[in-house]
Amino acid sequence: MQYYDRLRLTSACVLGKNKFCAAFSEADYDDMYSFILVFEGDFEQPWTRFDVPRIIDSTTGWSGADGKPVVYVKSDEGDVYSLSAGEEPRHEKIEGSGVYSEDAEGLGYTVSVR
Repeated sequence: MQYYDRLRLTSACVLGKNKFCAAFSEADYDDMYSFILVFEGDFEQPWTRFDVPRIIDSTTGWSGADGKPVVYVKSDEGDVYSLSAGEEPRHEKIEGSGVYSEDAEGLGYTVSVR
């Protein structure tokens, strides 16, 4: 048997009943790419996919007042993405974080988003 070892499940979280998200990132750290799947079990097409140009290491979220998932994912370099179905990911950067980021201040990787 040959294993497909290019992607890794790097983070996941429960958003509510029948709702969760999972981030899959390239196994090779030089390939800065991840995709995030959001599952909403009450819909005929329950999956939404988001692609981001970073290795995602942390996810968090919840079900909003309208029942829609509110999802945030973070890279170890401090890139934070807000994900909402039907929209492009919104990007913010934690200034000074990371090791390889242009604005890194030598403080190292970020650990998690809550």
